[in-house]
Amino acid sequence: MKPTGSVLVKCFNGTGYNELVHKFRAEFKTVMSKKPKASRDKSSEIFLLGKVLKNPQ
Repeated sequence: MKPTGSVLVKCFNGTGYNELVHKFRAEFKTVMSKKPKASRDKSSEIFLLGKVLKNPQ
């Protein structure tokens, strides 16, 4: 991944979600979570976006 790249992950809000967000925040300068408008209200589907690596190698 390029240092200025982004990664988008489809995940589900449930067990392990908070740990995943914590790991994203440790690796990326910007982290956003979005629930698509097309997603049903009862669905735990959510997208996690990480932008720009904090410590590129």
